[in-house]
Amino acid sequence: MSETELDIQVDFGGGQINEAARRRNDIPIFKTGGDVVENWRALATGQIIQRPGRGAIYYADSYRGEYFRVSTGQEFMLRFGPNSVEIYDLVGNFISGFKDANRLIWTEQTLNLINWTQAQDDIIICYRDPNGTTILPYCCFWDRTKFTWTYGDFAFEVSQGVTKQPFYRRVSQGVVLSYSATTGTATVTAANVSATDTVFTQDMVGQTLSIVGQQCTITKYTDSRNVEVKIQQRLPDSIAITVDDARNFYPGQICSTVKSSIKFEVGSVNVTTNQVIGIMTTQLVYNADLITPSSGSDADFLVGPNGSSKITEVGPADPGSPTLQWAEAFMSSTSGYPASVSYDRDRVVFCNFPQAQNAIIWSQIGDPFGFWVDSVASGLNPGAGANANSSIFELIAGCPQIYYLIGWQQGEFVFTYRGVYFLPISASAPLQPGTLFFDKIADDGVSNIRPVTIQDAILFINQGLNRVGAIRATGSITRPFLAIDVADLHYDLFTDPVFLAITTGDGERPERYVYVVNGDGTCVVGKAAFGGDGQPMFIGWAPWTSQGFVKWVTTKGSSVYFTTQYPTSGTQVYTVEVESEKLYFDHALLVNQDNGQANPPAGKGPFYHLPAGTMISLMDGNRDLGERPIDANGFLITDPSENIGFPNLVGGLFTPSRFVPWTYFDRVGDRTKRLSIARAYVNVTGATDFMVDNKVFTTNVWGNDGSAQPTLLDGAFRIRKLGRDWKQTIQIVKHRPGPITICEVSLEVGN
Repeated sequence: MSETELDIQVDFGGGQINEAARRRNDIPIFKTGGDVVENWRALATGQIIQRPGRGAIYYADSYRGEYFRVSTGQEFMLRFGPNSVEIYDLVGNFISGFKDANRLIWTEQTLNLINWTQAQDDIIICYRDPNGTTILPYCCFWDRTKFTWTYGDFAFEVSQGVTKQPFYRRVSQGVVLSYSATTGTATVTAANVSATDTVFTQDMVGQTLSIVGQQCTITKYTDSRNVEVKIQQRLPDSIAITVDDARNFYPGQICSTVKSSIKFEVGSVNVTTNQVIGIMTTQLVYNADLITPSSGSDADFLVGPNGSSKITEVGPADPGSPTLQWAEAFMSSTSGYPASVSYDRDRVVFCNFPQAQNAIIWSQIGDPFGFWVDSVASGLNPGAGANANSSIFELIAGCPQIYYLIGWQQGEFVFTYRGVYFLPISASAPLQPGTLFFDKIADDGVSNIRPVTIQDAILFINQGLNRVGAIRATGSITRPFLAIDVADLHYDLFTDPVFLAITTGDGERPERYVYVVNGDGTCVVGKAAFGGDGQPMFIGWAPWTSQGFVKWVTTKGSSVYFTTQYPTSGTQVYTVEVESEKLYFDHALLVNQDNGQANPPAGKGPFYHLPAGTMISLMDGNRDLGERPIDANGFLITDPSENIGFPNLVGGLFTPSRFVPWTYFDRVGDRTKRLSIARAYVNVTGATDFMVDNKVFTTNVWGNDGSAQPTLLDGAFRIRKLGRDWKQTIQIVKHRPGPITICEVSLEVGN
């Protein structure tokens, strides 16, 4: 007989390792994982337990639900359905909602494309459909005194006639505008327009223009070069200055008088009459007393970039000298709206714009609806983008499509289609206009799934949707952050992920878990190990399956809420469930007691949503009572003589847990020959029935009272195994509901 080796596994945090790595016993992670680790959860101390069950809370007609809390202490679940947004409390009571197919254009198939954030106590929602159509952000407003919700469109703050919105030039920079009046109603005309440019469209009616930093609203469309506007802020007068020699002045230049310091933008120059005409930029109203041309040493001069000339005459000019200093609303129905929103450092942040995919806009500090950025207006009004607290508008040069901006630690991180950028923020480099610097720290393409922060890392899913990456601090001054992979050995577990969530370690257990919802209805869950003494971050991923199709997961600290689609006997509904270690199956309901918002209607049983014939597992504490089918009304079908009236009887849908360890030679044996396992030892604690291969280890002992709670298994359990194979191993199955903790698996391996 060949010499054997004892493979001892006492750490199971490595998760389910990719099959292709089956011979990699040279790496430590391999020895902490398994070939199959299905429906197990790793503990901080290294053991694994069966994954928690899920208790049904209520039923919903939409699958996307996410937790949030407001400053007055109330906790809610924000639920999105086709053309709707609804708010529930955590036990399933409907609070309020809004539905409109024309306004909220998302469908059942595109709910994952909704992006939202909580700004102070309000909810701001963005969306872009698969065709690229964006919507005006929509809002849920919380009243801190009445404790009620209202709903409405996102609207920029209006103060003293100024709409605090960002302005941007969409058409060529050489296009100039002129206007027929400075107050009331005016005609605005565009000139110097190329054949490829369209300045105005019918859809722009109602939008705002900024002309020399002053705002007016388009009220009527005439053609692509002419519109009528209502002037919200008085437009500046034009001035005509005659000089000795006008040949040094050109349209578009900013010129000024020396003594009276009047600045204006040159709109036209007549070199025959030596007259220079332009729009005043330092004051709005022309005053004849401002300049009095004189001779000799008291003469005033006009100065421009190319020279100066003595002023001989000054007078008013017709309104609306052509100006290059104009811009249109950056966010509008014609240009587009943001598809992504976040909130950081008391600023709302919009990005992922169709009209400028490399643009990011921050609101002013403390005002979620103040986004005034106007480079011309800021000259006289610093609140338009020049103050430290002002809104900020940035275009990241060379940056592809921006998906998300996430604030974390000493900066903000920009996740894009092709790379991750870091924006440092500190007391010496605050987040304010004119001070921003973006450093590219990773070339990884990021998916359109919101990244999440966990302890000392940001986790994200890559563009290929087959692995999870992390941004971690390095401690280096020259390279403060680094992108790493945390799913190299588990990439096969990820199947078109749709959502990423994390738990904190402040619940019943200290572990922090990461949840990835796959597009096939399964989950991939990993325990995050953050490393120490130079060790890298690691997440041991394991697949979680069930009899339902998991559509969404959201977390509240250490609590995890699932929205799951189960087979149904009627109209499709989604079951909202909460994870619990005290439950050993899903869709769990009390059979003989109140289930809150999950209670059935009159004449129905607790499992009325499930199809007739569904097998329901039953447990009373740790006592396994087997399965019973249900009838068409959701009642359990039992023998008339059977007593199942236990007050704490719980029923649900059970899914087994499977663990298959790796076998390998570390010190002895011939790797070129088939393997054999002489004995297998499994050490468990606090366990009810489980199997090792075909052998069942049970709590049912002859003579025990079947009505009493079982004595849990604790100790080592052994089997012998015959045969040889290239991949010889054992299988541990938790085939019945109940607790189990696997502490050790040891295999006597030989040839």
